[in-house]
Amino acid sequence: MFGKSFQGTPIVCQSKKLIRLKQFSGEYIELQKLSISNAYIEQSVIPSFKHLLIYFGNVKLQNISPQKAEIFILEHFQKAKYGASLYHRVLKAAFRKALTWKYIDSNPFSQIKLPKIQHKSPIFLTVDELKIILDNTDKKVLRDIFMFAFLTGLRLAEVVNLT
Repeated sequence: MFGKSFQGTPIVCQSKKLIRLKQFSGEYIELQKLSISNAYIEQSVIPSFKHLLIYFGNVKLQNISPQKAEIFILEHFQKAKYGASLYHRVLKAAFRKALTWKYIDSNPFSQIKLPKIQHKSPIFLTVDELKIILDNTDKKVLRDIFMFAFLTGLRLAEVVNLT
């Protein structure tokens, strides 16, 4: 397929089916820089593609099958549940864009279901534990703050930011 560059010079375009992971990640990241924060790109998008490149190498996009993508995500889930969840979310969106750009025929990340992440219940002080804290606190203002926080259930930042 032939086209013209912005300067009018003829260029030869590769078949979109031959695009490799590294090239796609670069294109996708550049596109994302136009619409999302640099912090999100640095903390989420770039690490997701970095780990995908480490795992698969610079393969053609269509060589990433749903089965291989699921194994990649689940292996990361074993090591870091929240990290794997982030990679899944980012890569699913990225490959949805690759699908839109006709680089691939189907999104290998779209059918992956991650195991549920069990959220830990917050830990609360008991009345007896509060009594121990109050008995060992000399300053009345601190005892009042501790009692207020205990009775309202506010977190430290919420208590500090009250006006």
